[in-house]
Amino acid sequence: MEKSPERQVNFKPSLPHGSCAPQGDRASRRVVERSGGSAPPRPPKDGGGDGSVRLSVRVEDTGQGVSIVALTGELDIGTIPKMEAPLFEQIRQRSVVVVDLSGLSFIDSSGIGILIAAFQESSGNQMRVVVGSGTQVDRVFRIAGVADALPVYHDRAAALVAMPNPENDQGDAGT
Repeated sequence: MEKSPERQVNFKPSLPHGSCAPQGDRASRRVVERSGGSAPPRPPKDGGGDGSVRLSVRVEDTGQGVSIVALTGELDIGTIPKMEAPLFEQIRQRSVVVVDLSGLSFIDSSGIGILIAAFQESSGNQMRVVVGSGTQVDRVFRIAGVADALPVYHDRAAALVAMPNPENDQGDAGT
């Protein structure tokens, strides 16, 4: 077999960090925007770092040792401190806690991590998570397999109905 002559391509480092990229007519100059997935968290509008603008936490006492911790806005590394104390307080004080995330527009891995930590701390109590169907949070939960680690429901009423037996720690998730 006859070998074809080797073709040598010269790339000169064209970027400040020394990577090689085609130059001239073959260089791509168009900007590509993300079309899917999660967007990075936005900085707070008020310039403060406490997450007060991006996350609202509401604790609802439904009676009989049941409480609902409803989050609205964005749950990320910057807003976790705002929800962490109220959530863990409810887990320590109540026999049943529903964490309602249906009002969230964004969650990142740190938000998922704090929910899993809360679920692990609730060992003797029951905790359920509610997400809005078809939301960014629902998509992230499905992609990350969060329902394998947490009991996840798409409806607050279904999460409450699933919790009558305190000996049944996992229950049947309604996802």
